[in-house]
Amino acid sequence: AGLEAARALGQRGYRVTLAEGRKELGGRVSREVRLPGLAEWARVRDWRVGQISRQTNVEVYRDSTLTVADVLEFGAKHVVLATGCHWRRDGFGRNNGAPIEAFIDNPRVFTLDDLVDDRVPQGRVVVFDDDGFYYGSVAAELLHTHGCQVTLLTPEDLVAPWSQYTLDYPHIRKRLAELRIEPIVSHNVVAYADSELIVEDVWRHARRTLPCEAVVTVTARLPDDDLY
Repeated sequence: AGLEAARALGQRGYRVTLAEGRKELGGRVSREVRLPGLAEWARVRDWRVGQISRQTNVEVYRDSTLTVADVLEFGAKHVVLATGCHWRRDGFGRNNGAPIEAFIDNPRVFTLDDLVDDRVPQGRVVVFDDDGFYYGSVAAELLHTHGCQVTLLTPEDLVAPWSQYTLDYPHIRKRLAELRIEPIVSHNVVAYADSELIVEDVWRHARRTLPCEAVVTVTARLPDDDLY
């Protein structure tokens, strides 16, 4: 979003200063292209970086995290904020309209951000997907490459249900089958303690226990809006 704002404003003739908080341009795109199967997404970033590099009225400063005082001192007439978001750790998502109590402040619970930053759990891991797109299967594949025994759990009746509309569904299911990653559908989380995750069938309400050393939540994201 920040790159596109800088590109579009520069194309219109504005004098633009782009302050990138990280050393690498591209926001979450640059992070997600490191995940299995997503390398092609780099084109979303690379095309915009190429366009900006040809605009002499756009200046780019990397590794420049700004405070409110910094922004005000700069004195720009207009400020565009594109500060991104982060994955929730508490299980709040499409099927859980409140945090899952057992996930709050639990050191055994990880997010996709943790995986991208190389904070990867070991052993038996359950990926809890309440997002419904490709992220759950991508997280499961990444964990598999690190030697984890992975189970993909979702409250939905299908793995990655939204991928039916993007034609990715058969590819996702085929990849999970190739990796022998077990999907458990139509089950939600009830409790998590020690190395046992208790889940419940969303239709029959029968419960079962899954042994796991860690849970990776792929549920929803929160905006990084402190600067705003």
